[in-house]
Amino acid sequence: MKNIFLMSALFLIFVSCSKRNDILKDEIAVAKDSAKEIVVEENAIDGSDCIFDNKPKELTEEWLKESGFNDFVWDAKNTRAIVIQEQDTLLVYKGGCNHLTSSVEIITQNLYDNIFDSRNLQKMNSIACKFKFDNYCDKIINGQFAKNDSSGNSIFLEFDNNDQDSNLISEGIKITRVNGSLHILISEYYN
Repeated sequence: MKNIFLMSALFLIFVSCSKRNDILKDEIAVAKDSAKEIVVEENAIDGSDCIFDNKPKELTEEWLKESGFNDFVWDAKNTRAIVIQEQDTLLVYKGGCNHLTSSVEIITQNLYDNIFDSRNLQKMNSIACKFKFDNYCDKIINGQFAKNDSSGNSIFLEFDNNDQDSNLISEGIKITRVNGSLHILISEYYN
């Protein structure tokens, strides 16, 4: 009789513990689902603050392909593509959250004595046209810009914006002498 009583007690304890484990498992599953929902809601809130779909890698790759460049390397650390064109390096970026920025930086291998050398102007114009910077394309080669010396090593080229009603802001072109090369930054953004 003692054995039956002991076995019954052990069976009841076992059943109680099993039910408690099932309850705990259910509570843990509910807690995990709640945590996932919170994370999803937080991500949705963060993403909803952006006016533009901020996917720089995808946007930049698409822009490069539209511009005729299929060979490039994505620099994840600096969020830009690297393209080798002839002897120059292009650093290309398109993306943004509140402003959709498009920029191409040309790093030349040659330091031109005269920044406004016809070969250099042709290079800038070619890149501006290829990447569809319409407010710069052909204006560079035709000299339709204002020059501003922003510092000892930099010159800033400003262009009249033909479409004042557009949300497109043309930032101009910044040319900087760095060691033995020129860094030419062509950029614009949608506001």
